[in-house]
Amino acid sequence: MLDTELKKISRSPIVTGFAFLLVVVSFGIAVTMFANLMKNVDSLEVLSERHYVNSSELSRYQQQVLEDLNQLLKYGNEENIKAGNSINKTDYEIRRQRIFDDWYAELDRRMELSDQPNDEKPNASTVESKLQKSQVIKNKFEQEMAGKLADLHQEMIDGEFREYRSLLQRVSNQPAFYYYATNGVVTYSNTDQRDRSYFTGFQAYYVVDKSVSKIYPTNKDYTGFYNSAFDYASNNTIYLAVNDEFLAQKQEERDRQYVHLYYGMRVIAGAVLLICIGLLYLIWETGKGNDGQTIQFQLIDRLYTDIALFGILTVVFSWAILMVQLIQSNFLDAPLFILDFLRPDFLSATLFSMISCSLGLWLLLSLVRRLKNRSLLKESLTYRAVSKIRTMLRTILTSGSLLIKIAAAIVLLVVSVFVLSALMVTAGSRLAFFFFLVLGALTAFAVYYTIYAVKPLQVIMDGVQIIKKGQLDHEIVINENSLFAALAKDVNTLADGLKRALAKEIKAERMKSELVTNVSHDLKTPLTSIINYADLLSKENLIPEVANEYVAVIKKKSERLKQMTQDLFEISRVQSGNITMEMERIDLAVLVNQSLAEQEEQIEASELEFKVNAQEGQALVMADGKRLSRVLENLIQNVLKYALAKTRVYITVSADETHVYVEFKNISNYEMNFNKDEILERFVRGDQSRTTEGSGLGLAIAQSNVAACGGVLKVTVDGDLFKVLIKMNKAFSDGDAPANL
Repeated sequence: MLDTELKKISRSPIVTGFAFLLVVVSFGIAVTMFANLMKNVDSLEVLSERHYVNSSELSRYQQQVLEDLNQLLKYGNEENIKAGNSINKTDYEIRRQRIFDDWYAELDRRMELSDQPNDEKPNASTVESKLQKSQVIKNKFEQEMAGKLADLHQEMIDGEFREYRSLLQRVSNQPAFYYYATNGVVTYSNTDQRDRSYFTGFQAYYVVDKSVSKIYPTNKDYTGFYNSAFDYASNNTIYLAVNDEFLAQKQEERDRQYVHLYYGMRVIAGAVLLICIGLLYLIWETGKGNDGQTIQFQLIDRLYTDIALFGILTVVFSWAILMVQLIQSNFLDAPLFILDFLRPDFLSATLFSMISCSLGLWLLLSLVRRLKNRSLLKESLTYRAVSKIRTMLRTILTSGSLLIKIAAAIVLLVVSVFVLSALMVTAGSRLAFFFFLVLGALTAFAVYYTIYAVKPLQVIMDGVQIIKKGQLDHEIVINENSLFAALAKDVNTLADGLKRALAKEIKAERMKSELVTNVSHDLKTPLTSIINYADLLSKENLIPEVANEYVAVIKKKSERLKQMTQDLFEISRVQSGNITMEMERIDLAVLVNQSLAEQEEQIEASELEFKVNAQEGQALVMADGKRLSRVLENLIQNVLKYALAKTRVYITVSADETHVYVEFKNISNYEMNFNKDEILERFVRGDQSRTTEGSGLGLAIAQSNVAACGGVLKVTVDGDLFKVLIKMNKAFSDGDAPANL
């Protein structure tokens, strides 16, 4: 019950009106006090530095006097200036060169002077002629422009003489300083004192003697400013001291400014705090109905949003202009304290600020109510105009084929630009500016609509890339009113078809693997019996003798059939994932050396020279050791079967920061006219004539086992060179390996 009563009180018109009045009055007081501070406080430095003797204002004042004295010493006296001894030679030469350039251009135009042709080769006579010609031109310039050069010389003297008089008058009217400046020839001073100790006895001074400078107080922040502002001649002596009475007067004024500024800032801070509190309350409560949910609008809310916003900007701009004029005028000349708030100038400035704040706040709260209602943009003239143009363009673009739509949009844009450009040419300056704004808005809208129209195409392209990577469940979702909605639907349908086809293929592959596994398993029992009986028969002396040979053939072929059946069973299990991996850290170099040692007899019996580079301790991987041993065994057997006799076989184990590599390279004993990708398929042999024994499963088993261990096996064929590369993730000390190959 109490909570309900508090809500009613907080939403009552009295509380809202009080908050509105609080913001308006506080704003008027804050800005008027700020304007008064701007008029009566020279700098915020009074807050950080209470002592005038250490202020940057005094530093700049001293610096100006020092520069003036130094410049006077450069000029010397009136006789030195009139004699032209103080003229800046560089400045004179620059201005003289300008006169020469103008004169020579006019001479070249009148006499049609030109250089030698580019294809003429220079020789001694032409060079000498050019030198003589240059001297003639120089003499002619001196003769014809002697009067103008004399005028230039006198003009520069007169300018320096005027500056000298101005400096002399400015330095003479310096009651705040005692100074003495001399270069041994001329002296400028406003005191009879010449002793350096006299000037260093003041509270603030600056002395320069033989290019050695000293400043006091030494804790000034602007000492570097004195040292680098201008150069002192080595024979200059400048003593400058600040009058103690001047310092006392300035310090008293600075203390008054400090009190005024400190008081004004507290008033402004308090007013700003009240403004924030009242403004937050008004923003929170404005527009709320009795139920606290619905938004209640006022008469002013019928204005369009952009008109209301323009009204706020107009009020702010008008108020700012008048406040600047008040600050620059004689208003608010005297400092303001609590008893001065009833002064006419304060009341006038405050009343004007309050009226401006009322209008601006009234319009601002109207925008807040629209924002709460989520209709800020929809209730603007700009939005309605853009919506009508958009509807018109959509009507054009939704009729006919895509080509017709694009052509119609281009024609509409070109015609609009042409018409607006013609109006800009024929209209006055103000109308031309308006048409320029319309043309800019039209161009911006065309760019926006193009991006808006093409954006669904980008979504479709991104979706195709995702589907291409195998995520067939991905669905492309765009606006059904888009130009590319039909294309998105077709791509989604295509993805569904690919998904169904892939499911069928996976099912067929699984059934084939299960068939191979079952057949291999069923063949094991009869094959075992055949092998056992063949073995028993081979131990008997059969008659006739040729029967023993037949038994030997049966035994050999049955052993080969058993091996083929085991290989087929193994590769089916690996490819179907129906295996258990025993992962451990393995040194591939050690494994390669062990595999070579196990087949040492066959290697020695072959006519091949093995070149092995397998440094142990560098090639650690996480893998199943038994399966990698089978991989290496198959690869070595492949080399022994198909490598060209009396050639070298290279086996290399290497590693980098993230991967380990095992590479087999040999020269083939047959022409390798097969596809390097097909050779890794089951029952595919490189020796298509099949002159050697083999099942075509060795490389397929090797590839499957490497993949099961997280690696990659690749085959490369270059002429007669056959190369197999195994790439695996390198294992770290903690047993982990990088994620991606």
